[in-house]
Parts: sequence; structure tokens; C-alpha cells
Amino acid sequence: MAPERVLPQSLSPSSISTYRSCPKRFEYSKIDKLPDPPGKEALIGTFAHSVLEDLMKLAPEFREAESARRIARANWGRFESGRDFKRLGLDEASAKDFRWEAWRGIEGYFAMEDPATVDVVGTERKVGASIGDVMVRGIVDRLERAGDSTIVSDYKSGKVPSGRYRSEALQQPFLYAAILAESGVNVDRVRLLYIKASEEIAAEVEDTAIAQAKERVEETWASINQDFDEEFFEPKPGPLCNWCAYKPICPAHQ
Repeated sequence: MAPERVLPQSLSPSSISTYRSCPKRFEYSKIDKLPDPPGKEALIGTFAHSVLEDLMKLAPEFREAESARRIARANWGRFESGRDFKRLGLDEASAKDFRWEAWRGIEGYFAMEDPATVDVVGTERKVGASIGDVMVRGIVDRLERAGDSTIVSDYKSGKVPSGRYRSEALQQPFLYAAILAESGVNVDRVRLLYIKASEEIAAEVEDTAIAQAKERVEETWASINQDFDEEFFEPKPGPLCNWCAYKPICPAHQ
């Protein structure tokens, strides 16, 4: 007997992005709960994130490149024994290339800013709030202070988006700002740190951005409910299909 299909009890910024880019992928992942293992590029970003997270937990005077190297060496054993990394099936040479690729991202971060100057409030901070009729949960890479301002910074290991895609990319940190506002933390600025490119996309947080982030959640949740009731989640073929684990079973590719 097939398991009962139910709506997810909560959304995350990433699941909202998944639905808006391809409702069918959202259905496979969040409703059918089919495995969606991260690919090599995503895992490179995960490892670089772990190093930067631990680095920013150190006292400012110890946030140096050599400290990052020590953290990377200490974290590697646990990371390479993980199921997702093992699934890649990399040989020794490919695993070495994986480490170098992750390290290039960390080097890119150091070219971007001096971590010793960052006033860290928290890293990997779990946040959540009810927005409309749904709970939204997420993890903020870094919450920091700069003078009287509170800033949400999110590390990105992919390519820097261009043109109109930049405003789309900012929707995730704007949503974090909206969630934090529900708990009384007013965010003044959001930043996306594209570590490989040593480039930042940033924006000031205004009331309109918070309102739009909430409206986006409510619209997405209403659309998910409608698709669920109608038992039809539309596939949206595009370039990202080449990295989708569900391509072999997706009706758009049969």
C-alpha cells in the first residue's frame, strides 16, 4: 500500500524556491518524499559552509586563513565518512579536487572581507515563524551587527546571478528578515556572499520588502494547497533539469 500523501507541516526558504521553480520537483521531494541527494557542487558548498561556520565561532583575533585550514582538516574526516559524500563515489584524485574546490571558495571569502572585523551575533541560527496559515522555518548562516545595524549574511557557493535574477536571489534573506521580525529582531540589511567569486549582493531591508516576503509565502502556500487538492503539480522544464534527481521519472522528460 502506498503511503498517504500529506502536505508538509512547514515550509523553508529553499522549499519555497523549489516550488516556485518547479512544482513537480516540490511534489516529489516534499510530498512523495523521494530521495533528493545533493550533488557534488552542493556538497562542496556544504563543506565550505562548515569551515566558515566554525571559523566565525572563534574569537576575532583567531579568524585567520591558517585557522580555517586547521578547521578544514579537522572537519574533513567526519565529512568524507558521511552518506552523501560516499554516494558520489569519488576516487582519491577526485576527492582531492573536491577539497581544493571547497578551499578556493574559502579563499574567496577571505578576499571578500576580513572575518576579524565581523561582529557575530550567531551562526547557523534556527529561526521560525507562522506566516499566514503556514509555519516557515530556516537556518540563518550568520547574524551580525555593524554599528546600530543588524545584518543577515548568507554564504553562497554557486555562480553570482545576473540581471533580474539578483532580486530573486535576495528573496531568501528577505524572508529570513521577515521571520526574525516576527520574534522582535529587526534586520536592517541582508547580504548574499558569493564566496567563490568574492562578490556580494546586498540590500537594505524596508517595510515593503518584509511585506512582499510574507505575501510571497502566502501566495506559494495557497498555490501548493490548490495543486494538492487538484492532484496536479506542474513540471517546469529548464536548464536546472540537468541537475535534478527526478529527471528520469519526470513526465516532462518521458
